[in-house]
Amino acid sequence: MFDVTIPKPLGVIPKNFPKRPGVGIASIKPDGNTSLHNDQVLLKDKNAMFILEGDEVVGINEEMCEGKDVEEVGAMVKAAEGDSITLKLCRNYQQGPVKVVWKPTLKIATMKRGSSLRVCEEFLGANVRFGCEDGWCSSCWHANELYMNTYRICKNVVPPTWDSVLPFILISAAELRRSKGVVIKNLVQADGVLPPREDGKIR
Repeated sequence: MFDVTIPKPLGVIPKNFPKRPGVGIASIKPDGNTSLHNDQVLLKDKNAMFILEGDEVVGINEEMCEGKDVEEVGAMVKAAEGDSITLKLCRNYQQGPVKVVWKPTLKIATMKRGSSLRVCEEFLGANVRFGCEDGWCSSCWHANELYMNTYRICKNVVPPTWDSVLPFILISAAELRRSKGVVIKNLVQADGVLPPREDGKIR
């Protein structure tokens, strides 16, 4: 559970949860104030939490609203005084979508766990090169910024067990070497799969 303060208008679309009481963030409007807040947090290291689709709204300006429906929560937002609103949000960090951030192109997507990273890249136009069919040419390899392991974009997926309190940040091999002096081929493969032997056989 965490607080986030966003200027009005918020730029989110709330909806009732389909199978239980309560209101969640169904979507975030592009270029709205919540989207701009997320850009500051995810791309420019602002010291705050980002908002994720699926977050439950449990408070408005210190007034609790857990279990209320979207009409009641909407009325509380409209009645809130001042130029900004503090949302108290609750996130199930083991389920729901994951924020994927691509560096250095600075593209952001909200993806389902287990989604293909290649589909994510193509959706965002993150300009990842693909130079082979088996995933071992290294042209598409990226490292996860937190754990510093390698993802083959043409083969791997958004981790199903990712802790969604954190964004899933991918750094290109060139950016990794430029910014951290690390050669991506020296990192461990995220899925634990070893490259083929020189004779072409799988290890």
